[in-house]
Amino acid sequence: MKKLTSVILVICLAFSALTVCAAQSPVKYAEVHIKMLNYGEFPTEESSVEIPRFNSAEGAENTELKELHEYLRDSIVAMQPEIDIRSYNIAPSQTEKLFTETVNYYPELFHISNTIGYNSVGNYVYSVIPEYVITAEEYAAKIKTYNERLDYIASGAAPLKTDLEKILYIHNYLVTNFKYDTSYKIYDVYNFLTTGIGVCQAYTQTFNALMHRLGIECTSAINNPESHTWNIVRLDGEFYHIDCTHDDPLGQSAGSVRYDLFLLSDSSVTRHDSHTSWYTAMYDAVCDSSKYGSGWVWNNSSSGVVNSGDKWYYISEKDKQNSALMSTEDFISGTAVDSFNSMYYVYGSSNSYYPGYHGGITASGTTLYYSSPSDIRFYDTITQQTGVLGIDSDISISSCRYDGGGILSVFFSKEPNNFDDSGSREIMLFSAGDPDSDGIVTSSDLVSVQKYLLTGSLNFNWAVYDVTGNIGIDILDFIRIKKLSAR
Repeated sequence: MKKLTSVILVICLAFSALTVCAAQSPVKYAEVHIKMLNYGEFPTEESSVEIPRFNSAEGAENTELKELHEYLRDSIVAMQPEIDIRSYNIAPSQTEKLFTETVNYYPELFHISNTIGYNSVGNYVYSVIPEYVITAEEYAAKIKTYNERLDYIASGAAPLKTDLEKILYIHNYLVTNFKYDTSYKIYDVYNFLTTGIGVCQAYTQTFNALMHRLGIECTSAINNPESHTWNIVRLDGEFYHIDCTHDDPLGQSAGSVRYDLFLLSDSSVTRHDSHTSWYTAMYDAVCDSSKYGSGWVWNNSSSGVVNSGDKWYYISEKDKQNSALMSTEDFISGTAVDSFNSMYYVYGSSNSYYPGYHGGITASGTTLYYSSPSDIRFYDTITQQTGVLGIDSDISISSCRYDGGGILSVFFSKEPNNFDDSGSREIMLFSAGDPDSDGIVTSSDLVSVQKYLLTGSLNFNWAVYDVTGNIGIDILDFIRIKKLSAR
């Protein structure tokens, strides 16, 4: 009769120190430790450890392996104390990588520790025993919050027409609304969503979760030697690299976005640090298309590309001292809709400045807000009117960001792209024709202005109703708001 032995396997779930304990006998263990690095860490991929893979790129999926990953996910979500996997013929040496890929592909498994126990019979694993770090009740509450926050973010991308637009929106949202965790403590999606900070694994898994919600194929790329992870996404039948962590570098102004690692091929991504080698979680993916390598509006933009209606908007540098707000529908050609001075003076100097544009752009409904060093400009994408929110400060404005709740955050900095030491200011916004400040003009807003025309009673600042800009509220404003609400 074969003897049943138990082994404790420690895998990398939250990038804490990794330990693998292999039983030499029922009571004697050995230990292997992998060093913690700045981006977090992964278990080493030993050349002798091989597990089957389903190849998404060729469409020839290994259905049994996919079924195993889904079975492990469902069992862990249900908080099963022991999971029977005897029918899958998994060797003990394969278990570590199997679970590493599972938890990197399914971000909702944030409730287990980095210690997995398993029982083996001979050369095969009989069952695995997860260690849960919270109770079932706590997990139920947290998974509810997790789903609500992901649904909220995904709702902004869902109405967009193409997968390219959805991918661009989610990339920009994560870069502008989250920060890198320099304390290296937050690795999972739940804490990333609730605190706003995290390391590369948190960015990667959140992007994964959002892509899955939007029906877009996406997985994680794992770099063992440099302990880093990013995403590989499928777009129009081709795979591309996306690294939201690197596009959100330390010191970058809130509201601005980089596209250094957005939709790159294998050959292009290797030119960047920490991307010289990798393997993909769950399946193999070859990124051999260079379609988005150059010629797109984001390739030379540091301000972000934001959506409003059927168009997207971005900031383009005209010269060293001036920039322009541009609109685009195809992401290749753009039309200038506003020009402004973007000279960012060296703090304390009146004649030395930083060339180029250093700021950001954000959208509140049909109104765009974008920063110049001295003020916040706005552009109404319906009326095509521009204006300025004067900001009284002796420190240059580095960027701005709309939080979705009627508040525009304005950030200041003595140096470009280094906003963390000069403070911020919050401005309560109103949008013309949008008294309830929900970012869109609806029938309730129409009723509000109609009430004023009939009774003369105002519930909001009169300027909210003055969509025609004639310094008054009349039937023309009513007609314009009616047209806006019908969009």
